[in-house]
Amino acid sequence: MKISTRLGVILIANKLSDVLLSAKTTLPVLLTSAGAPGWMSQLLVPIRESGALLPQMAYAYVLRNHTRRDRAWQLSMFVQFIGGITMVACGLSLEGTSAGVGILFGLVCMSLSRALSSLTMKDIQGKHIDKGNRGRLIGGASTLSSLISIGVALIAFVGDSKINANQLIIVASVALLSKLLCMYLMRPVKTEVDTSERQVQKGLYIDKVLVKFVLVRSLLAHTALVAPLFILSYDGNLAGALAYFIVAQALASFVSSYLWGWLADVSALWCMRIGVSVATFAGLTLLFTPAYLSSFDTNIGFIAALYFILSIGHEGVRTGRKIYGVDIATEQHRTEFVASANTIVGGAIIVLGSMYSLISAYSSQLSLSLMLLAMTAGALGSFLLKKEK
Repeated sequence: MKISTRLGVILIANKLSDVLLSAKTTLPVLLTSAGAPGWMSQLLVPIRESGALLPQMAYAYVLRNHTRRDRAWQLSMFVQFIGGITMVACGLSLEGTSAGVGILFGLVCMSLSRALSSLTMKDIQGKHIDKGNRGRLIGGASTLSSLISIGVALIAFVGDSKINANQLIIVASVALLSKLLCMYLMRPVKTEVDTSERQVQKGLYIDKVLVKFVLVRSLLAHTALVAPLFILSYDGNLAGALAYFIVAQALASFVSSYLWGWLADVSALWCMRIGVSVATFAGLTLLFTPAYLSSFDTNIGFIAALYFILSIGHEGVRTGRKIYGVDIATEQHRTEFVASANTIVGGAIIVLGSMYSLISAYSSQLSLSLMLLAMTAGALGSFLLKKEK
């Protein structure tokens, strides 16, 4: 099997695992079914997102003394596998607060180890996949994994507001087996990088290119931060509507991922710009439509359609910034560049998320307006970034 094919299958299997053990869908149901306190559900997404970004600079320091990126990636996947087993075991065997603590602990393990796999995968892709082909690899993998996501949503959620134990065991088993498949397929992919040229002796790696990239990426991160406002705009049974949003997101990935990947290979910058423009259009429609459509908040079809458009835009931003980060950096300092960017952006997401949480308590419309302004600023700021091609 060609290395590019192996990496493609690994990306598909890893994405599938993430979908099946998602902090936005499966894990809240697992917490609820185990009788854990409701406030614990609010910790799932922050732990998942920030934990996968903040430790990356620390990992980059350790990796300076280890040239084999594939070994570090294998270790991270093994820890994720153990973390997944811990979450499922605690959810099925414990009850109440004990179950919740066990699930959160397992998620912390998975999230922190995912930071290492994300960081090292950038080096693996940069070493084995030529510039100009990386976007299509990621896009194709996302397209295929989204098909599986749609199937999971239809089986696990449609017509049922709660996953039963048998469904949960099946979902978790497929997710965990996907991790094992990833580890098996990576075995022959040996990846050594040159660590002789160290850009940073201590602290974060900082240069003008990174500073501009971090500022723009933090602004573009609003395409993800704004998503809950779309879901919460629906004034109805959210449990029953959950499948609509999952399918909308998966369909968006299916129809757009490969196209975004192709565009990112042509220009990652334009991929980000067009993506944030699409997301901004969805946000503006969400902001102004209620004034003209009185039944907007109960029209699940219309809101899900807007969420579909938002997801298409977010997919473009996500693909573009990933390829830009790999393309703009050279092998000698790619790890430190990506790690520094992710560490800073992870902190920014926590600060911004907390700020918008407080603002939304006062006015969700004001929060949405500020996010749209930030997205617009990110699109304009992208024109100040260094060209990567």
